[in-house]
Order: sequence, then structure tokens, then C-alpha cells
Amino acid sequence: MDENYVAYKLEADEVGLKHSSERVTSNDINEIRQKIDQKSKKGSWVIFKKNGNQYEPFEVYKP
Repeated sequence: MDENYVAYKLEADEVGLKHSSERVTSNDINEIRQKIDQKSKKGSWVIFKKNGNQYEPFEVYKP
């Protein structure tokens, strides 16, 4: 992944949060929000921002 931002959709079941296979990437925060809006109208997404060679949580986004 060379993009500055990556987002994963949050999913939960009766046990708790689980990893989602739905992912979007972008070099621009506004573009990643637009991609999320086009992909999903329900749920929440966690956006991670690249910091050096790793990604750190940036925000929880709800379309």
C-alpha cells in the first residue's frame, strides 16, 4: 500500500468487532470520504493515515 489513507468498514457480531474485507484507499482524505460515500450508506469506517512506514488510526467516518 502506497496510499496515504486506507479505510476499513467496521462490522460487529454478537461476539464483537471483526475485520471487514471492504477496503478503500486514496492519497487524499476528501477523496477517501467520497469513495466511502459511494460504497456504503450504512455503518462506520475506520480511516488510517500513513505515518512513515506504518498506518495509524485517523478517524471513524460515518457516511
